Amino acid sequence: MNTKYLYLGLLPLMATSGMAATDSPEAETRKNERPNILFILSDDHTSQAWGIYGGILAEYAQNRNIRRLAEEGVTLDNCFCTNSISTPSRAAILTGRYSHRNGVYTLEDTLDTALPTIATALQASGYHTGLVGKWHLKSQPQGFDYYSVFHDQGEYRDPTFKNSDVPWPGNRNFGERVHGFSTDIVTEKAIAWMKEQDKTQPFLMCCHFKATHEPYDFPERMRHLYDGVVFPEPENLLDWGPETNGRTFEGQKLETIARNWQVASEDPDKWWCRYPELPFSTKGMHPTAARKSAYQKLIRDYLRCGATIDDNIGKLLVALDEMGIADNTIVIYVADQGYFLGEHGFYDKRMFYEEAARNSVSTRTAGRETVG
Repeated sequence: MNTKYLYLGLLPLMATSGMAATDSPEAETRKNERPNILFILSDDHTSQAWGIYGGILAEYAQNRNIRRLAEEGVTLDNCFCTNSISTPSRAAILTGRYSHRNGVYTLEDTLDTALPTIATALQASGYHTGLVGKWHLKSQPQGFDYYSVFHDQGEYRDPTFKNSDVPWPGNRNFGERVHGFSTDIVTEKAIAWMKEQDKTQPFLMCCHFKATHEPYDFPERMRHLYDGVVFPEPENLLDWGPETNGRTFEGQKLETIARNWQVASEDPDKWWCRYPELPFSTKGMHPTAARKSAYQKLIRDYLRCGATIDDNIGKLLVALDEMGIADNTIVIYVADQGYFLGEHGFYDKRMFYEEAARNSVSTRTAGRETVG
């Protein structure tokens, strides 16, 4: 079932109203129970790469578990953020307020800890609340009984977590170093916390992945996914600027990420992150060939990274089934904003075209029945 609009701010109402299916005795029993909420948030996982929104990459996306959510629940077709960059978008999702109302406009801003959020509202209504993974709002998380969050953006490999059982270290990179791949680790932490919960008390688990943020890294098991594949190109891949489209700004062109890869290939320590699948170079190529080469690498890395998200969503759904709580747990998967995958000759987000502003959202309600 698809529906056009759903406001995520309805979650507290859903959680306190005892929404449930009513076709069975078990469902009647659940009617007066408040459902658990598993809120899965990814970074930059744009709708073009989900595979359930159509587009030229739909048949290439590894999305078995995202598709399962869509088939068993609700997919939002027209959901948009108003500030397509991670910190402001996350602040808006958490508070239900626009940037000019919550004070978070840029990556440099800090979320005011006095603001009410979905976590503080649910905690006050009796929910046990947990948060794992990417936070990126600078201030100490409020409204969570438990948190284990990355320092700043976090790292794909061997990330550092700031945990709720020790004093908040502020903006220092200080905490628990965990070996492994971050998407897998966040999932494992989320599952472990959910298993510890008293089934007589509902919970909110916010499971926040770093993926698919640049540098689009992926674990070894995804390394050969898409080997030899040549991906179709967006029709405006070869937009070059004012000479071809009348734009007066350059935006984040694919040539920029290609240059980043090239610099990192020469000396990995010169860049802020570790890119996979290097070395890479477009030296000596015609500009058209160079852009096409950068596009192919971007899509290959990005879809491998996205496949890791889908893999871990599957682990979370299986865990709910094994714990026997799937029928009383609302599952929501949402990306914080969209991303350019070669459209307009761009990568990244920030520019207010539809590709960057569109939020992808799929949700499965308690009782496995759709609401709409």
